[in-house]
Amino acid sequence: LIEVSKKVGILETEDYNVFLSGKTGLAYAITPETRLIATAKEQINRMIDQSVVGPQDLLNKVKAYEYLMNANTADIRKTMQSDNPPSLAELRNKLDNYTKARYEIQTLATNEVKFNMFQVNTSIVREHLAKRAKRLKDVLLESIKKYCGDTIKGILKSYDELKSKLEEIPDDKPKYTELKTSIRESGKRLEELKGKHEMVRLYIEILEDNFTVMEDNLFREFLTIFQQPAVLRAACNKGTTNATRYEEGLRSDVDKDKDVFERDFVKCKNQLSEVIQFNDIESAKAKYKCASQLQTDIGALVTKAQQINLDEDILETKKTEYSTLDKLNKDFYPFHELARLADSIPITIESWNTREFSSLNPSEVENMINSSMKSLESLNKQLEETKDQADVALQLKGLVTDFASHLELIKCLRSEAIKEEEWGDFKEALNLKAKYNDETLSLNGLIKMNMEQHIEKIREIWEKAERKLELDKRLKKMTEEMNSKRLDVILYEAAQSYIIRDYDSILEIIDEQISATQTMLASPFAVRGVHRDCSIWANKLGNLSEILEELKKCQKVWLYLQPMFAAEDIKLTLKREAEKFLDVDAKWKTKMDTIHSDNRAIALLEKDKTKEEIARANSYLEAILRSLSDFLESKRKKFPRFYFISDDDLLKILSYAKKDPNAIQPYLNKCFEGIQSFMLATPKQDIESIFSQDNEEIKLIRVLGLDEGDRKGNVEIWLGSLENIMQDTLKMNCKEAFKSYTV
Repeated sequence: LIEVSKKVGILETEDYNVFLSGKTGLAYAITPETRLIATAKEQINRMIDQSVVGPQDLLNKVKAYEYLMNANTADIRKTMQSDNPPSLAELRNKLDNYTKARYEIQTLATNEVKFNMFQVNTSIVREHLAKRAKRLKDVLLESIKKYCGDTIKGILKSYDELKSKLEEIPDDKPKYTELKTSIRESGKRLEELKGKHEMVRLYIEILEDNFTVMEDNLFREFLTIFQQPAVLRAACNKGTTNATRYEEGLRSDVDKDKDVFERDFVKCKNQLSEVIQFNDIESAKAKYKCASQLQTDIGALVTKAQQINLDEDILETKKTEYSTLDKLNKDFYPFHELARLADSIPITIESWNTREFSSLNPSEVENMINSSMKSLESLNKQLEETKDQADVALQLKGLVTDFASHLELIKCLRSEAIKEEEWGDFKEALNLKAKYNDETLSLNGLIKMNMEQHIEKIREIWEKAERKLELDKRLKKMTEEMNSKRLDVILYEAAQSYIIRDYDSILEIIDEQISATQTMLASPFAVRGVHRDCSIWANKLGNLSEILEELKKCQKVWLYLQPMFAAEDIKLTLKREAEKFLDVDAKWKTKMDTIHSDNRAIALLEKDKTKEEIARANSYLEAILRSLSDFLESKRKKFPRFYFISDDDLLKILSYAKKDPNAIQPYLNKCFEGIQSFMLATPKQDIESIFSQDNEEIKLIRVLGLDEGDRKGNVEIWLGSLENIMQDTLKMNCKEAFKSYTV
């Protein structure tokens, strides 16, 4: 309306003069703010707002049933399958809600609802929501029905299992115990099953109220459950009868076991009185067999008493105490132990005296003596009230003490340190004729030879042997340590060759071992085989140290020269030296491949001529270094400013500047502190200007041609020429500056 009004011409004007002047137009402009237009818009918006109220109310009513769409049937089934299903009230409430929602949805509105400005079709959404409510209700009823069926089968199965347990006739103690437990728990289990049965009945009522029936077979099983409590009570009575019958038999057996126990106990007590009747080692030894049998019998009594107590636990009667048995066992122990020692100690000592001397183990003998002495001292205290038996303990202690006097002789002659060489010392010092590990030699034989009279001399030889053994063990430990040491071999990717990363750590260990070996060699106990082994090991360590030093030296020079001779220009400049280095390079890589395959440090000694090969390579590398040094020295003599440049940089200059004079530019300020670069004119290779670090340009008084005469390809010559021209240029510039200066 506003746009159309702008196109309409208005004849009315504000006054006549304007009309006569021909200026026609709108008397006033029509805009959205014009009162007529604004009022019309307000009326239209108000009508629309009023018309939307009805449809919005209808939408809100439909949204009240949105929960039906959000509900998940799988969750409903899962709820009934859980250990704690919903209560009866909750189930009835859910079913009533679904029924009520279905009815309300169907009566919510007509299929078409007409409003002032809108017409809403509700048939599809109402039909869908009603079907959804019915579907959810049906799923819930089916879940309840399934739960009832599963629970009914579970209840019947539990009744059958419990009935089977109650009716089983016990033929052993575990079955009797299980039957007693089943009888005791049957009442509680019956109440639990009746409670489940009642819950199923209430669930079935819910199904019937909602016109859902169970299958006939399930309903028959449900009715069968009503008979099960009576069946279970009958089975319980039968089980009680069976348990009582078995219990009577078990009580009879326990009474018999007690009678047997009492009879055997009296017998053991009488035997104890006989067994303890001894007053010397021989009589105690004679009693040992009887004591051992009595020990077995008492052990059987202990087992019998324990079994009787277990049976009394099963019968749930008071346990019988067997304190008299505990006292009998406690009283018998020292006599039995003394008889055992009386039997074993003389036999053991006789065996040590007569058996092959080389089979004696000093540690085993000493441990046996110590343990026997400790036991005998304890027994002597325990048997103080029985003097005869206490005297036997003292007699055995004296027997062990007498033998213990030979322990030092055994320890000295059967020491780990005594080898064939030391045995020879014994033979020489003691005029002993027996051979080392002589099978005919025994401890009795040595005693008869009066060896203990020479115990001081024997001890002296043994102590030297022990010190010698310590040195031998130290040497073996050092050998094992060195055999386990490995070189840290890594790949040097720049040359695709292996190198050793850390020489110092392994050389430090070798130096420590050399020092330790020298100390061992200086020991007065390093004699014969030990001295020989130490000398051999010291030589090996010395050779290994020299090889590693040679390798370290070779690797250092090889790493220095390898990048130089990898450049083709340097190979052309130093042809003879390059050929020598390539030969050394090939041998170095082969040697390092071998070391990488077996990086044990000691393996360097296992390969023939390793030291000679590395020394020869070092001599070649030294010759190359001398030739290289002489070559660079000759260049420095021609151009002394090369002394300001390192060998590496100078080699690069001499190699690359032949083809490209610009290659010297990065090193120019090392030769001439004030010159940063020069300007090279092409294609004649002429230098026309030089530049300072501040990029100040100085034109040379004459152009330096690099391809002229002996300057071509000889950087040291044209740099000397550049130096001369630079000096001449600076002199001339200074003179001109003086001339042009006016006071």
